[in-house]
Amino acid sequence: MASRGSMRAPLGSRGGEPPTSGFPATDAPPPAGAPVPGIAARSVPGDLLPSSPAASGRMSRQRRRDTVPELLLRKELHRRGLRFRVDLPVPGMPRRRADVVFTRARIAVFVDGCFWHGCPDHATHPASNAAWWSAKLSRNIERDRETDDHLRNHGWSVLRFWEHADMATAAEIVYDQWARTNRSRTSAAELKRAPTAADADRPSAEGRPRPAVSAQPTGCRTAT
Repeated sequence: MASRGSMRAPLGSRGGEPPTSGFPATDAPPPAGAPVPGIAARSVPGDLLPSSPAASGRMSRQRRRDTVPELLLRKELHRRGLRFRVDLPVPGMPRRRADVVFTRARIAVFVDGCFWHGCPDHATHPASNAAWWSAKLSRNIERDRETDDHLRNHGWSVLRFWEHADMATAAEIVYDQWARTNRSRTSAAELKRAPTAADADRPSAEGRPRPAVSAQPTGCRTAT
């Protein structure tokens, strides 16, 4: 999963670099053809490169998990009694990770940074080396959609929240999805369960009496 920004809106709209923790945004671009630390050659489209080695270094130091919004969401989920896995690889896509995962309920939750994932309200576009950043951020959004489609095609529910969202409200949405999924699983299990003699004394879901059920399992004979 792509790196996420901090809670503060990035300064890229004013010509700066992506969200940082105080590094200057005035580095000169590297010489033509110079290697850029932290950036694999195969990941760079064409001859587009980050604006400087310093920018590349800042990208590599961006926090990839346990961001403030993720911690707030996990705290709210724990308050509701939910237990889950954290920072788990997406099934079938091991290089991508979900922030919160309910494995039995098959629910994957992502907390997306506004800068890195193209928030419609807070997305910014760095003026320095704009072509490189445009290609990188567009690819992040494509990867998100690919991940969502992959999970849904394999029977998972996908929930995404922006980092600026109210995490108490987000936790309620996650809890509701978890509860619906559990109810569906319970109902499916009851439908598959063979009826017993005790079921004859309980009305059906429609309120009609249940048909009488023999206590003898089907296909068995009493000993003579």
